[in-house]
Amino acid sequence: TRPCWEMAIVKINTTRPSPYNATIIGRFIYFLLTFSIYYDCLAHKKAVPHPAQGRGSGSIVGASFAAERIIDMSDGREFDIVVYGASGFTGRLVAEYLHQQYGADADLKWAMAGRSEEKLKAVREEIGVPESVPLITADADQPETLEALAKRTRVVLTTVGPYQLYGEPLVAACAKTGTDYVDLCGEPAWMRQMIDAHGEAAKASGARIVFSCGFDSIPFDMGVYFLQEYAKEN
Repeated sequence: TRPCWEMAIVKINTTRPSPYNATIIGRFIYFLLTFSIYYDCLAHKKAVPHPAQGRGSGSIVGASFAAERIIDMSDGREFDIVVYGASGFTGRLVAEYLHQQYGADADLKWAMAGRSEEKLKAVREEIGVPESVPLITADADQPETLEALAKRTRVVLTTVGPYQLYGEPLVAACAKTGTDYVDLCGEPAWMRQMIDAHGEAAKASGARIVFSCGFDSIPFDMGVYFLQEYAKEN
């Protein structure tokens, strides 16, 4: 398997020079690139591509695309995507992007989630998202709220970190309920722990747990994917 690299945890600081913030935005763009591919598969009932073969119907994959599985669009879930951590810096960018690309009343059904309803309301208003986009309160310190959230959506997109402190309850909830999960984690040791702890549950439920989705893994994953496609065609 391809190795992962530990990345430094970086906080946004508006007093830093612009190249510093550009690095953060670059990582965010990587995240949206992969997510756009994922949503295209979701919307058109395609299999999400994976360079590896022979996996089960669901799995946990660190810094890689998840196993192939066709998403059942008639499974009765309320949302296609829930952005968990939408009141934070990166979560806010994701929510703003979803609104700009898909609006509030398109075929894509999405919601904003976080610990504080008041903060979520404030962010929703600030970025111009209408009240028709629902808000969901959930907290890593209350695992039952994360399981309830996971049951309502096909995909949870989480920006709540550090993941080694706040991430496991959501991974566990998604693995249990068969809900797909994507994050932008850069913590390989934690990813290894999650694979060991929740990999079998994810396989059993069909959940696809995708770590490092849009961190610095994207160029490598896309390279492997396009190489594979080129090999198939030639």
